[in-house]
Amino acid sequence: MNVITLRLVLRRLSCLTKGMPSRVALAAAIVPFLFYGVAANEAPASSWSDGYRSRVRLIAGKLAPAGTGPASAVLAGIEMEFPVAWKTFWRNPGDAGVPPSFDWSKSVNIAEATVLYPAPKAFIDPSGVIIGYQDRVVFPVVVTARDPALPATLRLTVEYGVCKDICIPAQADIALDIAPGLNSPVPAVLADAFDEVPRQRGQERAGDPVVTSATSQLKGSNPHLVVDVLVPGGASAALAFLVMSDGGFMPLPVREPGPDADRARFVVDLSKDVDIRDLTGKTVLVTITGPKGASEAEIKIE
Repeated sequence: MNVITLRLVLRRLSCLTKGMPSRVALAAAIVPFLFYGVAANEAPASSWSDGYRSRVRLIAGKLAPAGTGPASAVLAGIEMEFPVAWKTFWRNPGDAGVPPSFDWSKSVNIAEATVLYPAPKAFIDPSGVIIGYQDRVVFPVVVTARDPALPATLRLTVEYGVCKDICIPAQADIALDIAPGLNSPVPAVLADAFDEVPRQRGQERAGDPVVTSATSQLKGSNPHLVVDVLVPGGASAALAFLVMSDGGFMPLPVREPGPDADRARFVVDLSKDVDIRDLTGKTVLVTITGPKGASEAEIKIE
């Protein structure tokens, strides 16, 4: 990996972590780090766990310090593969399905394992709109050992949905040993997935969509949320995906034309499928995808 690439990766890490809320407090673990490894070292990977129309494994690579900070940070990944046209779900699955759940409680010498979500896509099937991933997905996981001088073991029970014409729940139990002093490179598929995680509001890079305003109306017969966005490269194909910060469901928004080709308005109907009383004072995470990138913003419902 050359110096220019290393600098770009460091900038990417800094953009993702600056100003983040505690839910992604992985910032403290990875801001001072770069992807690093010796090419001759093979990145650790678990064996595949076969499930219904799917298989899952863990992969990992080393994050090496660029300045100060814990030398134990590891970027792991939950890699899922499916037959052509089969899908799994984002943290808000859409009209049908279940979001993935990740249980790390049986891990050994692990202080924290924080799962990140690459930007999803929307798919139309007989059940409605599905939000998720098709054919393959890698969920990056920032891992910090309790004691970096000792071996660690990631033990994951992951529950997820697999969908084509029907949606079937699946489960996998996988484990990966992480040796102290790990210096294997981050696998390319994991580095790519990390790059697909939406940038936080205020840290967008050139080409990423930007949320310009957000307003909510909870009273009356037409409660709704309105999100205005700027989408470089054209807003006609822009999509918005919403989920409560605590993982709760949010309805799919409807895109309306903006004042020009690079702007759009997303309107979320809150008159059904949600409890208005439960929304008040809560935070909604809004992911916007466009032709050149993706970003995420937090919106407080007043």
